[in-house]
Amino acid sequence: FKNSFTHFFRAWADFFQEIFDTLLPVVAQGKNSCAYNSYCLHPTDVCDGVKHCINSNDDEELCHKKCHPYCHCYGNAVRCTNTTLQMFPFLGFALKALIFVDNKMKQLKNSHLYPDLYRLDISYNYLNDIGRYSFIPFKSIKELIIEYNRLRKIQYLSFNGLIYLLHLSLNGNPISSIDTFAFKTNPLKVLHIKNIKL
Repeated sequence: FKNSFTHFFRAWADFFQEIFDTLLPVVAQGKNSCAYNSYCLHPTDVCDGVKHCINSNDDEELCHKKCHPYCHCYGNAVRCTNTTLQMFPFLGFALKALIFVDNKMKQLKNSHLYPDLYRLDISYNYLNDIGRYSFIPFKSIKELIIEYNRLRKIQYLSFNGLIYLLHLSLNGNPISSIDTFAFKTNPLKVLHIKNIKL
């Protein structure tokens, strides 16, 4: 178990490095370069209220963002792990990835806060039910990981509205039934359902 957990966090660290490399200005020899092009900025041009990076606006996009004290923010990606949080924290900016692993969440709350998420991991929480239309606020999700919660049933239309969902992992839940057409409206390419009770 510890080996797979270590592998899991190493994979997420690689993911965060990728996010960091593409969304944040890269410091090179005392200058910052804009993402997606090679335009270099003097350090005084970053977070000065003027958008100097034409293609990405990344020199101003992440300025003055505050992270929740129980979380770690990496550009537009946030990791909140092993905390007492019971719902997603309000961070006030457009997240692309949220890793909310090993917390105390029993039901989805505050899901409307992050409609631009494309990756959500809510593994190792206390979710025991996903009702119909639960994920509609997460309209941009491409990867959804809900491993090792307490899910017993996947209802019809639970994942309705996730028109971009490609990867869904439900591993390690005590799922005993999956309704017909539970995944009907999703363009899933990968579905992981190992270690369940079907």
